[in-house]
Amino acid sequence: MASQLATLRKDLSAPGLIRVVREQFSRITDTRRQGSIRFTLPDTLCAALAMFQFKRPSLLQFDEASHGDQTIIGNLRRLYWLDEVASDSQMRDILDLVKPSELRKAFRAIHSSAQRGKVLEDFAIFDNRYLLSIDGTGLYSSTKVKCPQCSVKKHRNGEIEHYHQSLVAVIVHPDQKTVLPLDFEPIVKSDGDKKNDCERNAAKRLLLAIHQLYANRPFIVLEDALAANGPHIQALMGYGMDFIINIKPVGNASLFEVMHERFLLNQATEEEQRLVDGSGRGYRFATDLPLNASHPDTRVNMIEYWEVDQNDPEKVTLNMELDHQPGDHQRERLRDRASRQNAPVPDPTSGGRRLVTVAAYPIAIWSVP
Repeated sequence: MASQLATLRKDLSAPGLIRVVREQFSRITDTRRQGSIRFTLPDTLCAALAMFQFKRPSLLQFDEASHGDQTIIGNLRRLYWLDEVASDSQMRDILDLVKPSELRKAFRAIHSSAQRGKVLEDFAIFDNRYLLSIDGTGLYSSTKVKCPQCSVKKHRNGEIEHYHQSLVAVIVHPDQKTVLPLDFEPIVKSDGDKKNDCERNAAKRLLLAIHQLYANRPFIVLEDALAANGPHIQALMGYGMDFIINIKPVGNASLFEVMHERFLLNQATEEEQRLVDGSGRGYRFATDLPLNASHPDTRVNMIEYWEVDQNDPEKVTLNMELDHQPGDHQRERLRDRASRQNAPVPDPTSGGRRLVTVAAYPIAIWSVP
């Protein structure tokens, strides 16, 4: 057992993880003519990984450091087994030929190592599920330098911005300071110029990839209001993924109207607590709501959570979510949802009240059997 634990710790160390990634890089097909290769594809990919680990802001600065900084040169040899690194222009030429999807195997290998090392146990929540946060992030932006793959954004002042973005999925936990990157999907030029369109199209590819690689992993997907649309939610349900999605009245007006009707008919659960210091907090939730008029058969649950400022009782911070969880544990999920706030929730077994932890997320929806 001691030998096995030592092996796991070794695999999860920085050199061990780099070795795992390098092994996956070596399995990517190099389409260049083999006789003319000076820098191998695994070496170049590892050099690109090192650039991010050493926090160099550009290929050019990494090029200069890898040929002039003795500390960087030593780390490249010890950690990455690199005696020589391609120049910035050579790295561009080599890496441009690699499809981003080829890198998924490296992410999967790291995830498997973390699972064997029991790292995932620290991220389990809600009956051994995993919170998977998905959001877009910018990688590059310039009004002058561009490439054929750059997306284009035209600003009102006439300025044209060229940029690269990616949709990223990471495993998170409210009690963990670190996150576990799981997968990514580039937002490409063909996805469209509008934020809504490009992220939604990239999300289709990302969810499919995650489902194919982690079909047995129970996820609760966390997303912003861009994801609160019928096709995306139906895709999540189709892949068996639970979710918590923020929503806004502007994009989900009919859902808010139904929620208000349920409240007037006393078909929504609501509790509010006022504290001695003048502050307050409360929630309202209802189940089995139609998402919107276009997707009435897509049934979701909605929760509103608010806080009252102790210095200004008229100032109320309102958060709302759409949530997708199994219907048998709705109140239990509400109690256990990661948060830093307390609010009274009815106890379904005794009919009384107790102080429990309630999410401070914006709106949530979950499916109902």
